[in-house]
Amino acid sequence: MVGDPGTDDTIVGTDGDDDMLDGDRGSDTIAGGLGGDIIMGGEGADVLRGDLNLRSPQDDEMGGDDIIFGGSGDDMIGGKSGNDILSGDAGDDMIWGDDGDDILMGVTGNDILVGDNFSGGSGSDLFVFGNGDGTDTILDFEVGIDRIGLVDGELVF
Repeated sequence: MVGDPGTDDTIVGTDGDDDMLDGDRGSDTIAGGLGGDIIMGGEGADVLRGDLNLRSPQDDEMGGDDIIFGGSGDDMIGGKSGNDILSGDAGDDMIWGDDGDDILMGVTGNDILVGDNFSGGSGSDLFVFGNGDGTDTILDFEVGIDRIGLVDGELVF
């Protein structure tokens, strides 16, 4: 499914299928269904979700392993359930992994990453860890540029 170029679209994937969802240009809201989806925000400040707004599996249904690219613009990207690959690309992005073992990449810009395996890329990035998040890894921390935030927990080496 592809959004209309230059308009602000709302695109929702189908349940159980592996969808390819593309917002193209515009500030889009895109949510995948329950399958393993590929979501591309394109140009604009997009809101991209891997598995709708399910906070936990319901009726033994799990979200898929999604791949999400923000594109250019200041995007909000959430993986939800599944083992997701989330890339902010250009812009100042907010990226969170939620459930699953996720890979988060800010790429360029001043990004905020909340989740599992982090790669902030260039720019001043904030890596946020919470209590009960399991073992997390920062792949490219730059001393004096990047920051670490803690939520309801303690830092243990």
